[in-house]
Amino acid sequence: ARLQQENYFLSIQQERYTNLCNAIEETRQARHDMRHHFTYLQALAGTGNLDKIQEYIQTAQSDLDAITPKRFCSNELINLLLSAYDTKAESEGISLLVQASIPAELPLSDTKLCAILSNALENALHASTETEEKFIQVQLAERNQTLLIQISNPFIGTVAFENGLPVSTQAGHGFGTKNIAAIADSYHGQFQFFAKDEIFTVRVLLPLVET
Repeated sequence: ARLQQENYFLSIQQERYTNLCNAIEETRQARHDMRHHFTYLQALAGTGNLDKIQEYIQTAQSDLDAITPKRFCSNELINLLLSAYDTKAESEGISLLVQASIPAELPLSDTKLCAILSNALENALHASTETEEKFIQVQLAERNQTLLIQISNPFIGTVAFENGLPVSTQAGHGFGTKNIAAIADSYHGQFQFFAKDEIFTVRVLLPLVET
């Protein structure tokens, strides 16, 4: 049963990563199509039909807004992931507060990086929906050839820990934090989960050079 749950969890992670890749491709295609938009607008300008030009621009802008992620940093994958969770958080009345300063390319697996962030953000969203203060703080930074990932959120109640990992009493939960720890270990990195003053924090340090 545990293996089945873990396999199901991994399939969810793969689906999230696939969705992000599709979003990246849609964004690239939209940029490519901009040339066609300008060509058509130039043709409309030649006819002097200002109403048609205005209508076309409004439609094109709406299409771009629907697929254009917010810019949090120069890393495209992380931008898309944070943009997706920013939308989810906003729908729940939760503020996603992001400080991100990382390079466009990282010597890390996109799938594993996506798994760490999505697991931590999913847990933070779940906890924040039950609190009076609704916010999630995300810090991403490169320091001394190390990637820092830190995500904090308020919570209600108490958090039990076992071997440094938070213990969930809900069936089917708890695999996310274990997966974060496993990925950090696979890179010979560090992880820490702690709860203080009704704020839960997950901190992960991943070396960006071989150790």
